[in-house]
Amino acid sequence: MSRGAPPDGAAPAGAAPDTVCADYAPMRDGPAAGLALIQDLHKEGELAGYQWLYAAQADLHRRLGQAPEAQAAYRKALSMSQQEPERRYLERRLQELEKNSLDVCRIWRPPND
Repeated sequence: MSRGAPPDGAAPAGAAPDTVCADYAPMRDGPAAGLALIQDLHKEGELAGYQWLYAAQADLHRRLGQAPEAQAAYRKALSMSQQEPERRYLERRLQELEKNSLDVCRIWRPPND
């Protein structure tokens, strides 16, 4: 699997090259490809303390409709966050995901046998 890169080759200031690739791969190859890159980064362990790795993972799980995995990753990112604006953002994303999960549960009805 090839790693993605920003369209013009420019990276955000202070971003690690691998996280830039993981950020751009979903735009080019879809969320599953981005999630695979993030899982590779987790295996390497170098970014284990980087909260935005977990936030990106949560967003990709969300895009794939994997609510439990997304919620777990948002909670992990939230547990690592120390800045109040970051915490508010992550809490809001988690609440949106939890609300959507509840809405789906209320709408879905098992078929009558």
